[in-house]
Amino acid sequence: MSELAADPRRDLAIKRIQEKRSFWVHAFTYLVVNAMIAVVWLAMGFSFYWPIFVIAGWGMGLAIHGFNVYRGNSYTEAQVQRELKRLPDDIRGQL
Repeated sequence: MSELAADPRRDLAIKRIQEKRSFWVHAFTYLVVNAMIAVVWLAMGFSFYWPIFVIAGWGMGLAIHGFNVYRGNSYTEAQVQRELKRLPDDIRGQL
């Protein structure tokens, strides 16, 4: 059991799972809040569609968040090896 707790890959896997859950909470919040804003717009009458500014601005942030979570972790082997050389030998206390 102590081998599992000491595996840095396990810590990385847990971190990635947390990041993915965080993204989906962010996406759900985006949908709910923007739906409420659209309802407010409907209640005010069909004037200029001002919610588009919130939807577009927040949507860009959500897209960047999603990219960082799902595609931001693609590294070349050369990058990994270069970073490994920079790290100290014992990193257990730093994770």
